[in-house]
Amino acid sequence: DKPSLDKKLTETSPEELKALSLVYYSDEKKNILKTLSQDLQDKIERLEYELVVVHEMGFDAYFLIVADYINWARNNGVPVGPGRGSAAGSLMAYLSGITDINPLPYKLLFERFLNPARVSMPDIDTDFADNGRDKVVEYCRNKYGADHVAQICTFGTFAARAAVKDVGRVMGVSFAEMNQLAKLIPEKPGTKLKSALQDSLEFKEAYDSNPKYKEIVDNALKIEGNVRQIGVHACAVIIAPRPMTDFTALQHPPKDSESIVTQYSAYPLEDLGLLKMDFLGLRNLTIIKRALKIIKNNKGVDVDILKIDLNQREVLDVFCAGDTTGVFQFESDGMRKYLKDLSPDNFEDLIAMVSLYRPGPLAYIPTYVDVKHGRKEIKYLTDELRQKLEEKGYSNEEIEEEGKKLIEDLGPILDITYGIAVYQEQLMFLVQYMAGFSLGEADLLRRGVGKKKKDVIEALKKEFIEKGEKFRNYKPETTDYIYTEMIMPAANYSFNKSHAACYAFIAYQTAYLKAYYRTEFLTSLMVSDEESMDRVILEVAECESKGISVLPPSVNESMKHFTY
Repeated sequence: DKPSLDKKLTETSPEELKALSLVYYSDEKKNILKTLSQDLQDKIERLEYELVVVHEMGFDAYFLIVADYINWARNNGVPVGPGRGSAAGSLMAYLSGITDINPLPYKLLFERFLNPARVSMPDIDTDFADNGRDKVVEYCRNKYGADHVAQICTFGTFAARAAVKDVGRVMGVSFAEMNQLAKLIPEKPGTKLKSALQDSLEFKEAYDSNPKYKEIVDNALKIEGNVRQIGVHACAVIIAPRPMTDFTALQHPPKDSESIVTQYSAYPLEDLGLLKMDFLGLRNLTIIKRALKIIKNNKGVDVDILKIDLNQREVLDVFCAGDTTGVFQFESDGMRKYLKDLSPDNFEDLIAMVSLYRPGPLAYIPTYVDVKHGRKEIKYLTDELRQKLEEKGYSNEEIEEEGKKLIEDLGPILDITYGIAVYQEQLMFLVQYMAGFSLGEADLLRRGVGKKKKDVIEALKKEFIEKGEKFRNYKPETTDYIYTEMIMPAANYSFNKSHAACYAFIAYQTAYLKAYYRTEFLTSLMVSDEESMDRVILEVAECESKGISVLPPSVNESMKHFTY
């Protein structure tokens, strides 16, 4: 009997999904598979599995549309990023040209992108060169019909300061006076007027002592959080199967009679079954394209920036030296300091730094550096865990057995990041290896813990402990410790490795150009930064420090932009 998906996808086990994917194997195909290496068989099975999940979720057309406009962009001179977000975890996306990162060597997970245990809309974000993004949107309008394509509206709401200023304006109070009152409200993002009256003594004093200010703030409290104006989503576009007016009313945004946007925002449109496509403009792709053009013109060399070796010593030396002006994601002073401390010697280190250099995980960078350079060691059976097990009366032999299992389960996942759970994908593998969760179930646990709801956290903890004991015979104290000390913190700070790998790839491309074609790269960088005098001064200084002459403008020789 052939398996089917008559029941909901969320109720279907990974084993049933795999069995379903095997249905698509003809006898001839099965015989061919037997002649292939295990590695190749695994790749084919992964692809078949992804194809089944995408098909059963009803997203075949979505993938085809995204692949179409991305490949159109590539074929028409619009640079496309190697990927963005969790979509880079899909082998199907890689093979169809949607992404340029092979997910298998980096253990990127399809379930982080499309989870069969949690049916939701796919979200494939795509970076295009900032000067080519609009061309791709226009291509979609021409291909699918202008009445089938629209940008998504957004609703801007009254924040605390804006509410106070607007009420004051209506009441005839001068802008300068209202600005002074609004400045008493703490600048912290998301601050509400109610909390500002509690946290800011100056604001509370103004409220209590001035009847006019009290009336203004009382009225502002009534409108705070309400819609103030409409806008246009920076990157989201809807491509509908029928005319947009079958789904939503349309409008022109303020002061723009050309653009057409929906009157619904993103979530109601999703409820209607419409999928948004995210078209983002990235200036770094423009810089890379321009640098490649200069290299071709000056040296006659065609550099295929997608096929460069990702572990070249000369390129990694750019990072080790903190020589990262113009290197995507790696320019800040703090990042340069950590790069010098780390001395990255492989591409995985760059992926980790993209993930760690953020508020929260930033504190783990010194540990990452120390373990990499042998100043600390990885300990999965920590002294604290050993003590807990000893207090429960377990023998030394039992404790050592726990340590052995932890090394077997956590080592293959966390050794590459020196014992730190840097990535969301690592958490998913951890839960799978220790407690037998499917990757889809593991992602649900990761999301659940991240929501910080106490009842949810406790329920998931109980499930993890019970499954860990049943699946790998872990002591409850061990799984309790791992859940509390590793899973819970990492669920809040860990980063999507698929996204980090894509952005590390762009960073590496810019560093590659800097390592081998520095003059051409800096020329392109300065063209991109011509409107920022501070940036140009910085880049001219770098040229001079590297022995590259920057000549003043010449009436006879100069072109519109910096040239080389």
